[in-house]
Amino acid sequence: MKLTPLAKMQGLTLLPLYTSQGDKRLNESYAEIEGLEAMRMVVKGIGVDGLLFQNQGQSWVVLNVDQIRCVLTKLGS
Repeated sequence: MKLTPLAKMQGLTLLPLYTSQGDKRLNESYAEIEGLEAMRMVVKGIGVDGLLFQNQGQSWVVLNVDQIRCVLTKLGS
């Protein structure tokens, strides 16, 4: 399986997630997973500081590991 490379932003190493499978930046190298599972992956991962959610346009949102842990705790995950 080939995944998209990690993104670097403002000194953070982020797992990029795209909100549309039709996003041209994906090319043919992606796997589809739910956002909650991606959060769990980041918390368990080594060397990943958070998630980068990107839409097809210019909008994006970053959650760092501490924010992800807070979300998972509130969800009981």
